Amino acid sequence: MLKDVTPTFTNPSQADIDAYAADNMIVDVTLGNNQLVWGGFQEENAKDIAAWLQGDESFEDCLKASDGRVDASSAN
Repeated sequence: MLKDVTPTFTNPSQADIDAYAADNMIVDVTLGNNQLVWGGFQEENAKDIAAWLQGDESFEDCLKASDGRVDASSAN
């Protein structure tokens, strides 16, 4: 996926990547990343995910908390 980089293993997704590239369907995801609202949504989600990974919060609680922040995820 990176120019002039050769993978050291067989990538099971390579056929799909090649097909998307051939159909000119590759997109720059940094555009979407710039549109994400970080304060109040992504930052808070990251804190909950870290708490889950550390065993301080359940996965279900993480999902509920994220769902409760959906309105904060849009700049509009």
